[in-house]
Amino acid sequence: VKLSSTMSKRSRAGERRVVGGEDPVDEEDEDRRAQEDAEDDVMQEEMDRRERERGGNDSLLLERYNAFIRCATPEQLQRFDHYKRSKFPRVAMNRLMKETVGHSSQKSAIVLASLAKMFVGEMVETAREQMTSVGESGPIQPHRLRQAYRTLQNSGVVPVSARHQRAMFWRGEAGP
Repeated sequence: VKLSSTMSKRSRAGERRVVGGEDPVDEEDEDRRAQEDAEDDVMQEEMDRRERERGGNDSLLLERYNAFIRCATPEQLQRFDHYKRSKFPRVAMNRLMKETVGHSSQKSAIVLASLAKMFVGEMVETAREQMTSVGESGPIQPHRLRQAYRTLQNSGVVPVSARHQRAMFWRGEAGP
């Protein structure tokens, strides 16, 4: 990689020196650049190899995506676009994992963020379906989110905790 003859650069000592024209570029810099270029080439080859191995899956995903685009409403496409661009902060996910489980790793934070994102997407889509069924429009109201959560619990998408499960048999003042 050649730099223009008029560019200047600061050395580690802080003084300015001319790169190109009068003073030659340090051999150390050239070696470093050559090493970085070689690493980039190796990384690109590895990425190309992995992409070739996954070839069949990409076409299937593209086919499914195109099928979704054909049948989705403009409102659904807009929501899907927002969904793709949204993410949960990993720092918050790390903190939540540490508080809940006691330890956390970067991979577990990524998994938790992905699951949370899918859960929110399911909740919003279920709430929207319920709003459409009763003829409502506009922003989703809190009671619709609660109703969507109950619907997802009843369908088995969201597990019901033992603490909140209803007792099968009620034992009131039945005696000993």
